[in-house]
Parts: sequence; C-alpha cells; structure tokens
Amino acid sequence: MDIIVAEDHPVSAKLLEKILLRAGHNVYLAEDGEAAWDMLCKHQARMMLTDWMMPRLDGLSLCRRIRETPPSSSYVYLVLLTARDGTADILSGFEAGADDYIAKPVNPDELMARIRVGLRHLSMEDRHEKTLRRLMRSEKMASLGQLAAGMAHEINNPLSFLASNLTTLEQYSQKIYGFFQSHRSLTPSLPAENEFKDKIKSLEKQYDIAYILEDMEPLITESGEGIQRIHQIIEDLRIFTHPGSMQPEPVDIHQCITISLSMLAQKTGASIPVEKNLAELPPFSGFSNQLQQAFLNIALNGVQAMDYQGSLFIQTEASDSHILIRFQDTGTGIDPEILPKIFDPFFTTKPVGQGTGLGLHVAHTLVQSHGGHISVATASGKGSTFTIHLPLKEH
Repeated sequence: MDIIVAEDHPVSAKLLEKILLRAGHNVYLAEDGEAAWDMLCKHQARMMLTDWMMPRLDGLSLCRRIRETPPSSSYVYLVLLTARDGTADILSGFEAGADDYIAKPVNPDELMARIRVGLRHLSMEDRHEKTLRRLMRSEKMASLGQLAAGMAHEINNPLSFLASNLTTLEQYSQKIYGFFQSHRSLTPSLPAENEFKDKIKSLEKQYDIAYILEDMEPLITESGEGIQRIHQIIEDLRIFTHPGSMQPEPVDIHQCITISLSMLAQKTGASIPVEKNLAELPPFSGFSNQLQQAFLNIALNGVQAMDYQGSLFIQTEASDSHILIRFQDTGTGIDPEILPKIFDPFFTTKPVGQGTGLGLHVAHTLVQSHGGHISVATASGKGSTFTIHLPLKEH
C-alpha cells in the first residue's frame, strides 16, 4: 500500500517511515500539507497520515481539500496525527474529513492496528465500487439491449422490401439486357441509309446505353452484398439481445469447424492456410448453428488480425469435464490495455464503417449460452490464441 506521511517534524517523520516500511508499505514523506497534496496528486496513494499542525497547509485544511476536490475517483483514507485529545478537537477532525486519529506520541502497535482498519475500510470501499459499477453496467446493457432489439426490428422490415425489390430488379435488368442484345443484333439488318438506324445509334450514344448495360449487373450485385451485410448486422443484434432458447441437439464439433471455415472463405474471399489438429471428441449436445457462428466470428477476427495473410491453426481436445477448441493466428497480438474490452459489445479497433464491434461479443454470448467460456492468450508480435471451453454436461 502506498502511504503518504505529512509531518513537519523530521524525527517523527522518519520514525513513522521506519514503522511503515517494516510492515511492507511504500512511504512518501511530505514536510507540510501543500507538499502532501502535490504527492497525492502525483502518486494517487490510497492512505495518508497527516499531522494536525503544519506550516503552509495544516492537517484539517488538507483533509477538507481532499474531500472537497478529490484528486482521483478512488477513496483516500485519512488519519490525523495529533497531541490534542479533547472531544471537540477530535470531532472537528472528523468533520474536516478525517477517517481516524492517532494520539501523539505514536505507539507503533496502535499505528499498525489502525492501518489495518484503514485497509479493511478501503477493501470494502473497493468492493462497493465494483458492485456499483456492475449494477450500472447491467442497467446500461439492459437499456442497450432494448434499443438494439427495437432497431433490429425496425430495420428488418424495410430491409425485407429492399431485398425483395432488388431480386425483382435483377430479373428486370436481365430482360432489359436481353432486349438490347436482341435489338443490337437486328439493327445491322436495316438498310445502311435508314434514318431510324442512325437515330437509334445516336440515342444509344446520347443516353450512354452501352455503359449502363455494362454497369447494371455489378451495381445490383454490390447492392445485394450491402443488404446482406445489413442483414448480418441485424442478426448479430438479434443474438446480442436474445441468444435463443431452442432445445439442444447432438453436435459434431468438427463438422461445425468445417462449415465455419467454408463460411469464412466465402465471407473474406481470401485463401488462408489452415492447419488442423483434431482429436477424437466425446458426444456433445448444443446448438450447431450457434457454434458455427461463434467459430466463424473467432476465425474471422484472427484473419483480420493477420491482415488476411499468415495462417490459422485449429486444435481440439477433450478432458474429463470440457471440450477445448483453440483458434491460433499469426497476427500481431492484442494490446494488453484493450484485452479486457475485446468481448464488450460494440467495442472495435477498426475504422468507422469497417466493423460493428459485435463479432467477438456474439461469439462470447453464444459460447456462454452453452455454459462455456472463452480464454485468450496473446503475445506482442506472436499472435493470439482463443480457446473455447465447452462443458461436457447436458446443456
């Protein structure tokens, strides 16, 4: 524990430092309240022992400043050191923001006992803060889930119209293309000096018919791919808000891997070398479609981490209690600072428009729906390994 000692008397300061160092704490000495405040802002210590009477800024004023303008979001436990033992003095110390006080001269055993009380207090404060953050996150996630479900529903309806109309438009375009091809094959049969023949050629050039006919098919194809991408985003949102409640069935894990790799090739259009080491696995019950989606999302994440180069290694094995499926890539690894966030919904390191931030979260959610979890091992410059742990029990 980092502890700041604000004491203007050098001998007393060194004595306190010696006691605290012997107990294994890190100690920062300050000769007055202003120096103690600067140290607190710099080192973010969680505990401070402060003398009452000091130059520049006394102990009571220091306590008030810390409580009124805390230098960080973490609670600081404050202990007043004072030779004053009157009830009014003690109450004024507590009112200024002190958590405890120790009478001078300081007894080492009493000091360490009160330090332990402070540590327990900080531990409870941290647990309370974590619980509060979890509750706030749960509330936010619930609201976000309702919003995502509503958005998915509202987008899905017009998207169905678009997909249907685009299919019809594609059929129309094929007929139009066929008409113009037939028309062009008949035009040369007209007399060379025919005014309609010249007029037709002029109109085709004026309206750029040749370019339109050439560009129509790729435009429709790209629009279809865009609709498919929107559909996938909606499906991810659906899984995010409601993973599903179907009845589990026997699942062939290796077949799920094969299907997911086929889907990966279609999705990326890239030929990524895949090495597989698949062990014999015991029977498993679950949801094939969900596992295929989870495998696809993890494999796709690995391929994107390698910038569509390198190779994937997939391994399966079974223990007495779990089936393990490992996806190892040869990418650059994951930054330790973002590693705790990679399964958070909508978290992505990709540029805007290139990722929804739902891929790994959906994989994590689907694996959790099977009672499992995903662990990640990563090293800078050496790639990452995502291991899916599926429990061998009736889902």
